[in-house]
Amino acid sequence: MFEVDRAAACRNIAATSVTSSCPWQEKEEYLAAILNCIDSFFNGPFQACINKDETAGEQLQVLGRKYLKRFQVLERSVAFRARLPAGSVELLSVAAYRVMTAVEGKADAATLQEVNKESRTDTKALEVSSPDQELWHRLIQALRQDPRCQERLRQQSHLLGQAFLTIYEETDPEYPPYLKNLTSETEMDFRRHAITVQDCIHRLVQHCEANLTDLPSLRRTMRVFLAMIGMAQEEDAKKEDTQQLTYIQVELSKAGVGKLLVKVLNNHAVQDVQRLAWHVLGELLQSRGPDGEAKVNKVVQFGLHDAMSSSDDDTGMWESFHEILSTAGRAAKFVHGFRTLPVLTSQEKARLREYDDLLEQAVDAIQAVRMLVEGQFKSMQDYLYSQEGNVRSFNVPGLCCWLLTRMCKDAQGTNYSSLSELKCVKFVVVLLTELAQGPNPRNQEFLSNMGLIELVFKLLMVNFQQLQKSEGDVYPSAVRQLKAELLRMLLSLMEGRLDARIHQTILQRGDPLVIRQRIEFVYLYFTLGAVAINPRQVTRQNLAAIPLDGNLHALILPQADPSELFTAVSRNTALATEFLEDLDDEQLGVLFAEGFCLIELVYELSAHSNKFKKEVMPLPEEQDPFVDSEAEYRTRRDYLRERAAWQKRQIYRQAFDFLGRYVKTLEVVLNGHLQSLNFRVPVTAVWYVQGASKQRILDEVPFSLPDVKMKSFVHMCVELNNESRLILALSRFSLCPQRYRRWAQLYLPDGVHRPFWVFLANDAKHMQNLMRSSLYLSLCLALHAGLFLVAPKDTAGDLMWASPMAQRISEILGALHLACTMLWLCLFTCIQVPLSIKKVQTQYPKRNSLVNICAAWGRYMSQRLLQWRAITLILTSLALFRQHWWVYSFLLADFFAQSPSLQTVLSGVVAPAWPLFMTFLGAGIITFVYGAIGLHNFRDEFGMYCDENIMVCTQSILYMGTRSGIVGLSGMMHQVGPEDDTWFQRMVYDISYFVIFGVMLLNTIVALIVDSFQTQRREATARENNLETQSFISSIDRKVIESVAQSAGIVDGFEYHETYKQNKWDYMAFVFHLREKHALNFTGPESQIRQFIDNSDVTWLPIGRSKMLEGKSEESQEDTLTLIQKQNSQIIGALQQTQDNRKTLFKAIGSLARSMRDKTDSVQEQLKVILADHSESAKDSPVAGIFRSSTKKMVEPAESRRPAPAPTPAPPPAEPTEPEESAPPTAFARPRRLSMY
Repeated sequence: MFEVDRAAACRNIAATSVTSSCPWQEKEEYLAAILNCIDSFFNGPFQACINKDETAGEQLQVLGRKYLKRFQVLERSVAFRARLPAGSVELLSVAAYRVMTAVEGKADAATLQEVNKESRTDTKALEVSSPDQELWHRLIQALRQDPRCQERLRQQSHLLGQAFLTIYEETDPEYPPYLKNLTSETEMDFRRHAITVQDCIHRLVQHCEANLTDLPSLRRTMRVFLAMIGMAQEEDAKKEDTQQLTYIQVELSKAGVGKLLVKVLNNHAVQDVQRLAWHVLGELLQSRGPDGEAKVNKVVQFGLHDAMSSSDDDTGMWESFHEILSTAGRAAKFVHGFRTLPVLTSQEKARLREYDDLLEQAVDAIQAVRMLVEGQFKSMQDYLYSQEGNVRSFNVPGLCCWLLTRMCKDAQGTNYSSLSELKCVKFVVVLLTELAQGPNPRNQEFLSNMGLIELVFKLLMVNFQQLQKSEGDVYPSAVRQLKAELLRMLLSLMEGRLDARIHQTILQRGDPLVIRQRIEFVYLYFTLGAVAINPRQVTRQNLAAIPLDGNLHALILPQADPSELFTAVSRNTALATEFLEDLDDEQLGVLFAEGFCLIELVYELSAHSNKFKKEVMPLPEEQDPFVDSEAEYRTRRDYLRERAAWQKRQIYRQAFDFLGRYVKTLEVVLNGHLQSLNFRVPVTAVWYVQGASKQRILDEVPFSLPDVKMKSFVHMCVELNNESRLILALSRFSLCPQRYRRWAQLYLPDGVHRPFWVFLANDAKHMQNLMRSSLYLSLCLALHAGLFLVAPKDTAGDLMWASPMAQRISEILGALHLACTMLWLCLFTCIQVPLSIKKVQTQYPKRNSLVNICAAWGRYMSQRLLQWRAITLILTSLALFRQHWWVYSFLLADFFAQSPSLQTVLSGVVAPAWPLFMTFLGAGIITFVYGAIGLHNFRDEFGMYCDENIMVCTQSILYMGTRSGIVGLSGMMHQVGPEDDTWFQRMVYDISYFVIFGVMLLNTIVALIVDSFQTQRREATARENNLETQSFISSIDRKVIESVAQSAGIVDGFEYHETYKQNKWDYMAFVFHLREKHALNFTGPESQIRQFIDNSDVTWLPIGRSKMLEGKSEESQEDTLTLIQKQNSQIIGALQQTQDNRKTLFKAIGSLARSMRDKTDSVQEQLKVILADHSESAKDSPVAGIFRSSTKKMVEPAESRRPAPAPTPAPPPAEPTEPEESAPPTAFARPRRLSMY
């Protein structure tokens, strides 16, 4: 009770010191002493006394409330706090917090008691029996906390892991360097076997499994495993080979390391061993792909699942996971209070360090569990929901929801979260996302009812003030990532759902106003912060910043003036857009991940609620009622109010359009169901796809069959993605060093420091302009040469220009044409050569690099467009430098390369090249035969044309026979008549040659060309007709789409369908998205579609299907089969209900009939008695006879008054019906109308 007396004395001193009239300096000293006394008491002894003695606890609670009341008065007194120095104010705040925590923190009493119990347990464990032992424990503790010792231990583990990983180098006689390291002793025995890595791992695992209580061995073994994995990662990073890490992970899994870790966790080992086990488990699962991206090792993942499911009981593993998360969750609220204090005691700082260590351990465990389900592993998802076969099952999704709620439920406490807490929350959210993806309907429905939706919308509005102050920015990077992951978790709850239950739940519990505010905030942060940030502070993770103490921060607050904000946004929009074009997908994700997820959420929910759509979707600008004219309003105040509202709408409209350009929706078919899918468009599909490449897809994709057409389309999109990524890399190349890039973007034109960007940006439009410019220059040069290039007066000279001015003009035009052609060739080479090398290396990965490079150059040089551009370059150089001006006329042939119509004509001649060649070869053979006949029989008639040999005769026939108007031999031979002896032979010889060569062969050539031209025209016409009359993706007839659109009130339905519903370029962008996105970040549908693309399967494309035809996706609309099943179940339920109602009605009618029969019998008995009494008393009355006859008529039933029917045979006895046990009296019977039942 000494502490109680001490506290009472402190209270009395505090009361007198504040109100007394002593000098102020003396009051300040008293106050500081009192505050220190209160701080020291309420920091520990207060709770200890409460736990030890209930009576003392009640007295102390009363005392604490008095202190609390007094401190509240002191804190509210502004004048009193103003007179205090800074140190006293801090002491007052600390002391007030101590009292508040101790007195009002009843909810944390169990936690504090548990913490005190743990501290007492730890103290007992460290009790020593001698000063030497105490000194020894202090030394061990100091060594553990010394970073140099920790670094030395890490180095030793690293060296030990390296030794195990490379042990074969010291023991394998077949390893070449092994013999060099041996001594020259001849007695050495080389016959022993090599020690392999597999043997070492297997023996380590066997030893640990046999000695699970040997904690030092377990620690060293797991550190060795970590070192081996780390060494493999380093080797892969150096050699750019991902086989080493995968090999080590698989070998560790085969040796039973996964089972060992499960046993260690089941054995309830000490805390540090459990932590090592979870860390090894996570590292064992995380692998690297061929391009260095993180992925999960599926072999290890399946092995661990088999180990868990086949073991007798792994409850201890999940008890360890539950204990780690529970400990971190229980300490969260208590620690949040510490972060609000300006000054912390040493115990509080130690508690914060301990809490950060708990969070780090929780992160390791959560990361390991996440890797177990990574890649939408449904079996493991179900196992984490319920561990069937265990003594005790732990619901991992529910446990994660509890931890998330515990750490983030209090918005005020969340404002003071640290980076370690945000990291832990982020990992929990990512794990929940993985548990819901696939989709996994059970986990989705479970998580949607755990309060996560409300929590997400609450966290979206939290500012995280502690991180804002530490980074000096209103939107720190860690906060962006966390909020984006929260929204991804919401989207995963709706992923792949065929019903609308979860959509409706989010619509009911979500807040559309929060979505609008966050979309606008993300846009304003980039638009204002990208310009305001210091160029020297720009990094890949820090691309924009709005300081807390700047004017821009005041602009984005809710109470800011809309006019000032609108002016600032309008001023910075153009420059921010230029910065936007310089960002890649990773940087866009850093800045706009939250905004992109919000747009996806809006698109996903808008299809299920028109009310939500009206609240969230921006009003189109053409429908905005605001008129920017003061004359249209009654007063200037009304005008300013409406203009402010319009400016707010305009800012939100710009924000939504700004973010919406990167989010698209398309229709896919998965598991036979047509559904919508939202995705983020990569940068390569936005700006870096050549327009010529898109046109080539439309011109070359086959349209014979829909599936063949789509396979070719997807394959061409994959090739186009490689080209676009290369164009992106070339466009981002800058001549300025990295640290001056932002300065160059601000103050230099892009063409000055980015030479490729000028020509390759915006679908490489300027590169196409180079070809068009060279075509116009070719036309000018040809016309100029045709008009001003004349023959010299001296016939022996070459052609010359008519004047020196004409020559100067031709030189200028020729130089421009040469520059355009060379520049285009350089750009084309920079794009096509790397692509050709990549194709060859992909096709022949094991071939020599030099051979692959030569093959790539051959593939590159075989392109016709390149060959023609090279020819034009040679022709221009020949004319310009060698003064062969007449070759400018050949440049007009460039029209055949750039005009689609002339290309069709040229292809009509080039397409039948082989048949034409064979036809010409046949003509040559026939002419050679005729030359031989002419040399032998008609040598004198031919004269000088055929007087040497057969070859000369053949050449003469070909030349002289085809140059004349009529094809034949008459022009070379002497004329003969019927009177000549050789008349008949000459007639057969001449006419046969004319018929064979002049008629048959030449007409065959013409027919081949004409037929080829018709085929080309027919295919071109059919292609145009196909594009105009059928949808590109689904191949649905245009008339069907137009009829459905017309019934829905859509104008130009086919164009609407091709632009907004099934845009072919959106599908191209989706292929880009799947090829550029990390596999670990795939959603369930994206993983399935990526596998389809890798297997050349196009069943995911909506061939022959469209939501526009099958019906809009409304609030409760489901797939057709699901809807039919639901209707059938409803009909069956209605029939069952009708049958139950029928039985109930029959029972009610029977009961009513029985009661009416009983009442009728009783009434008849009473009437008989009354009549009998009345008849006895009225026997002597004159009217007795009349009365008896009238009474008899009244009481007698109706059947008794009817004539008796003819006698009929008695029917066989029938079973009584259900509602009637006996027939009621006829007088009370009613017609039956229940035959329908």
